[in-house]
Order: sequence, then structure tokens, then C-alpha cells
Amino acid sequence: MMRVSTTLMQFRATNAIVERESALSKTQMQIATGRRILSPSEDPVGTTQVFPLNEVIERNKQYIKNSSTAESRLSLEEKTLSSVTNLLQRVNELAVQGNNDTNSLEDRNAIAQELRQHLQTLMGFANTKDANGEFIFAGHAVTTQPFVEAPAGTFTYQGDNGQRSVQIGESRYVAVGDAGDDVFMNVPFSGGGNQSIFETIDALATDFEAGNFSPNAITDIHSALDNVLTV
Repeated sequence: MMRVSTTLMQFRATNAIVERESALSKTQMQIATGRRILSPSEDPVGTTQVFPLNEVIERNKQYIKNSSTAESRLSLEEKTLSSVTNLLQRVNELAVQGNNDTNSLEDRNAIAQELRQHLQTLMGFANTKDANGEFIFAGHAVTTQPFVEAPAGTFTYQGDNGQRSVQIGESRYVAVGDAGDDVFMNVPFSGGGNQSIFETIDALATDFEAGNFSPNAITDIHSALDNVLTV
């Protein structure tokens, strides 16, 4: 996984270089033409000098367009993951509150109800789309909804493991997203192996609904937070 905030800073620095290169190419073209070449037949020699510069300018225009798209996607992912972090911090507060032995069954049921609301909100974050209607956590499978719950309590990832990237310079590429299984599914679990963040919250709510304590859930929520914060 990439660290989104770091990637954004590196990307913005690179984007500034691309824009300077594009401006330089345009200036070079103006110097080369002197605005005197109206058609290739008028100055074949001058035209051979201009056409390569034209190609450079067009490529740089595309790089700048790609850069704008990449920045939008990275900013959206950063914003979404910030919301996920805030949600998990609230879930952690509820886990601590629910594991207090002064709670009645009614108290734990109320906590469980809020946890299930947060679970549905988390599913919404995990299925976030960008301005083009593409799922940002689906890997390369951007038209496929990455996360589904079916049947109830069973959470499945339908995306792939790919990490999308775009070209923003002659030999410069930037990653523009993370596969959702790395972010939400493959989280170290106190019981051994990995477990999804969805399952952790669902199991916590189920325990509280039954009037049970769930002390290991706090460890698992911390693990989920750590996983999201390293993206």
C-alpha cells in the first residue's frame, strides 16, 4: 500500500516540473517559428523543427491532464480514509464503553445499534466512487462494486489486487489508488491470521447484543486503525 499523504506531496512536486517543461516547450516552439510558418509547404525545413516540438507540447498537455486526474483521485482517497479513521476512533470508544461491567443488556444493545450504523457507513466509504463513477478501492476493476455483504455478516471483496497508475511525465508514473482488500480486508486479527474491518465491527456488535464482553475487539480495532493509517 502507498502512504497517500506522502504520495500527494511527491506528486504535486512532480506536477510542477511537468508544467514548467510544458511552458518551456511552448516557448521553444515560439522561438523556432517566429510565428512565420503558416503551412508545411511554405518552410519545409522550419516545419521539421516545429513538428517535434508540437508533439512534445501535446504530450505535456496530456501529462498535465493526467496529473489533474491523479491529484483528484488521491485527494478523494485521502479524504475518505480520514473519514474511516474518525469512524474507527468512535468504534473504539464504543468498544471500551461496552466492555465496562456497569452496562446493562439494554445499554449494550444501544451500543450495538450504533456500531451497526457505523458498519453501514464504513461500507459506504469502502464503496466510494470518484467523479467518473469509478470505485476508488476496486483495484483495476473500477466498474465493479468492491464490497458486498451477502448473506448478512459475510463480507466479500469483489475487486482485484491491482494498483492503478497514470503517466504524468516522460518516464514518470504515479499510483492513484489502493486495492480495497489491502485497506479493509487483510487486517491482522487477535485470533490469528487476518480479518476484515467489517467482520471486527460486526462481531463486536453481536457480542454486545448477546450481553457479552468483547475485550479482544479493542485490540482488533487498534489493528484496523494502524492498517488504515499506513495506507
